Amino acid sequence: MGEWVNNGNGEDFRWWLLWIREMFVWEEELKQQFIAPLLTAQWKRGVSDGWIWDEDDLYTYSVRSRYKALQEFTLSPYHELFRELWSLKMASPTQVCVWKAMLEKLPTRGNLVRRRVSVSSNLCIL
Repeated sequence: MGEWVNNGNGEDFRWWLLWIREMFVWEEELKQQFIAPLLTAQWKRGVSDGWIWDEDDLYTYSVRSRYKALQEFTLSPYHELFRELWSLKMASPTQVCVWKAMLEKLPTRGNLVRRRVSVSSNLCIL
């Protein structure tokens, strides 16, 4: 897929991406979007490839470190209510049901109609 090439000042990585067939015109833009991040990446010879999680000092991913990172970017108006909900001592399925109700994600007739799911009527059956 590529090789290291001497450029006079050191080495650069050059991509040799071969495609099975000729690209359609509409695929050229998709190809450029795919290749753009590859061209801007800084490659280092002799260093193994891997993921780096820079949200903590150890550079290791954990659910706790992700949770802490998400705490800074909470956009939900229900953030405090959700925090209270998840801290309550109740069965997880009950918490999930309440959470879905708060977000109006339960499959009620009204929600199904809003999502354009075919139901006989959006009126209460009682």
